[in-house]
Amino acid sequence: MKAYVVFLILAPLIVLGVLFLNSRLGAELHSPEVTLLPLQFAGATTSDMGSGVPTEDVSSLPLYIPLEETLSERNEFRDLLNAELTFNLRSLYETYIDRIGANGLIATLEDARPYCHDEGHDLGRAIYARLSDLGTGLRVCQDACFSGCMHGILMEFFTETDEEFDEHVTLSDIAEKIHTVCAMNDMASLYKAGDCAHGIGHALMFLTGYNIPRALEYCELLTTYPMQYYCATGAYMEYVTTKDPEESRTRGTFYPCDIGPYPAACFRYKLLLVARRHYTNGGTFADFEAACLRLEDPYQRGCFHGFGNAHAGPLQGGALSLAELCRAGTREDQYVCIEGALERLAKYHPEEAPHYCSSVAGWQNELCLEAAARNLYNLEKSFEYYGR
Repeated sequence: MKAYVVFLILAPLIVLGVLFLNSRLGAELHSPEVTLLPLQFAGATTSDMGSGVPTEDVSSLPLYIPLEETLSERNEFRDLLNAELTFNLRSLYETYIDRIGANGLIATLEDARPYCHDEGHDLGRAIYARLSDLGTGLRVCQDACFSGCMHGILMEFFTETDEEFDEHVTLSDIAEKIHTVCAMNDMASLYKAGDCAHGIGHALMFLTGYNIPRALEYCELLTTYPMQYYCATGAYMEYVTTKDPEESRTRGTFYPCDIGPYPAACFRYKLLLVARRHYTNGGTFADFEAACLRLEDPYQRGCFHGFGNAHAGPLQGGALSLAELCRAGTREDQYVCIEGALERLAKYHPEEAPHYCSSVAGWQNELCLEAAARNLYNLEKSFEYYGR
């Protein structure tokens, strides 16, 4: 079930759930066997929410209509949106974009679906199709749906290379766009280069028909390894969000992360989905650790990076400490686990993030504080443990 549907079903229980956790778990949370409940993953999403995009006054941009002029039409749009349980929303957006504006679409979508991300892809595609201008499209999107709108802008932007984007498209056909898009003024002013590369990865996986080797081949047109890696994170996020859970049932719990290149980039998002199922089905924290430990490097190390990212929510909620979360495996496994958790927390809660470092000491504490300071998509961090 998609994340937002799960959230809508369980939302009334969240407040009671927090109280229940405090009373039931108590000291048990800090015992050698950490206990986690499915409720803590109910609203989980694969999205690395938010990009820190500086906002601007969008009233002077194209596709803007003052909200006070569109209340009735926005209510109509909301009703149709609420009736639609898929992410195939482009025709709906295209129907209403001239009636309520892109700003009206964004405001209503984010209010109706607070955890929107995939919904933002078709929104960005519809906006770019109307504007045919990357910079203006990015400024219209801003940070809508936690960068989902930006990802859609890039999907449509790259589609212009070849409407079919079939097997006859060569690397050289899209090389120029890949090399230049992240350096364009509006992109560079709104997003980190690594975040842009992540968005390119989304677009490439979508445009190659979810062909992993081909999408990653395009990612490797980017000239530096950090940019290639972040492109792979976007490609894998697009893949697992679309293909899970069917492929988990038919091809294995961790597929494709336990066989493909850039394992950490893949596990980072796959394990958010795996964790929700694991705990919903009564699995334990120790069992989850053991599943990662059964893998061989580099897949074991990649698994622990995803493990840290997947448990950032319970870490923030006090269900476990960082020392408990990243206790297993080798030094390298613990290293990428700490980065997986703290880079995510620092993106959402930068002022709180250093607080979670207090349970670890020595090199772990130093690494934790560094990860909290640099946030996601940093190009200067060490990629020693994030190999292809």
